[in-house]
Amino acid sequence: MKLMMRAEWVKLIGQTKAKVLLVIVWMCSLGISVGNLLLNDRVGLTLIANDQMPLTMITLLGGFILPFVVYVISVDATALDYKSSTIKYGLMAPLARYQFYIAKYSAISRYNALLLSGVLGCTLLVNLGDFKGVMASLYLYIAAYIITLIPMGLIALWGMLFGTFFSTGLSIAIGVLSVIGLNVAQLFLPLLEALSPLAYMNLYSQVIYGNVGWLAMASVLMYLLSYYIILVAFNIQRFQIKEL
Repeated sequence: MKLMMRAEWVKLIGQTKAKVLLVIVWMCSLGISVGNLLLNDRVGLTLIANDQMPLTMITLLGGFILPFVVYVISVDATALDYKSSTIKYGLMAPLARYQFYIAKYSAISRYNALLLSGVLGCTLLVNLGDFKGVMASLYLYIAAYIITLIPMGLIALWGMLFGTFFSTGLSIAIGVLSVIGLNVAQLFLPLLEALSPLAYMNLYSQVIYGNVGWLAMASVLMYLLSYYIILVAFNIQRFQIKEL
């Protein structure tokens, strides 16, 4: 199992697209941080305090860029494997199909962690001028980025699921249209907001800042756990019955 996880990770990170998307996201975080720093120091216009930039970056990139990158990588993890029939080689290993799926998901989760680590690292590096303020909140930043892995994991599960049904391009189109559809539909049925993983990209603020009560927070976490269980079950079932 460990060998399969390692093989899936090497295959994922070896893709040019995966590397390019990493660099793009990291450059975005770097550019935003530098721009904010220049406005603060040279123009005297304080948009975002230096010690708040690492947390604000999640909100700035979490609206579209981070979810889109995770979704694309997750779709590719299944859609490209089936299209090129390279998935057959992975299934030759003496592992059950659900174990092969877990290996794939672990590689994507590792990619998500690397993606967020780079964003945090770039943001901290630029804002080290406020060393005391940044270092005083370092544990807070780390906790926020770890919590952000939860909604990113949901996005990855959706991407992998769509990737077993459709091609990469069609899966991305369906994913984008689904998010737009949910955003419109929730205006009439607010309960539909809970179906969109993007609604949880600010989960870190609810946990860290206590924006909601303990009972409400427990309810959200239980819902997310159920959401994970359902998506994992659907993914594994699809892996089991998908024809090669």
